[in-house]
Amino acid sequence: MSDVVPVALLLVSLIIIVGFLSNYQFIRTGFPGILFLILLGFLVGPRVLQLLNPDELTEYVPYLSDLATNLILFEAGLGMNLRKTFRETPRSLTMTLTHLILCASAVSLFLHYYLGIDLLYGALFGIMVSGNSAAALIHIMRSINVKEEVVTVVTLESTLNNVLQVVSFLALIEIITTGYLDIALVAQGIAARFCVGSVIGFLFGLFWLQILSRIKHERFESM
Repeated sequence: MSDVVPVALLLVSLIIIVGFLSNYQFIRTGFPGILFLILLGFLVGPRVLQLLNPDELTEYVPYLSDLATNLILFEAGLGMNLRKTFRETPRSLTMTLTHLILCASAVSLFLHYYLGIDLLYGALFGIMVSGNSAAALIHIMRSINVKEEVVTVVTLESTLNNVLQVVSFLALIEIITTGYLDIALVAQGIAARFCVGSVIGFLFGLFWLQILSRIKHERFESM
């Protein structure tokens, strides 16, 4: 445990520094930040400078990726107009559901008819590849000059996509393991997960509003 904390703090600090440099060079040069990060990772990796060994960082990846995604979504939420967000939510949800269903159906049918894979397993794989990176999309949308409505729709769609993808994946896993398909039960399970997540998100949102209202005039409040 004594070794984990310093390494985690060091990695978080490096992520903040690299993220700042990536964003700064994008503003100055227009070179995509994602490509910059890929090149930087290749440079410090085991093939060139050999400064970092990926095997030693594997155990930290899930925690750091979740932290980075939460920070990006949190920052994106701070910059969204609440009224426009509620207005664009039905459109974003429709886009997300359509994308998920079409992708899962297309992949499932393709794998079934061309490779003989069971439809449920094909749908499971389709759900896996249907996701998009909310972090990447939000960063790109904030970096280009588009209407605020477009930014709101894409941000909501990418966020809902990740949520629906995880919930649908877990529901399909449950169907495959139990061998029992009950549409009403599956819908109830998905609704229950969404309700629990919504309540927790709402309560933490109120908590953060209290904090932000107190520090909004302080320096570096965004940190």
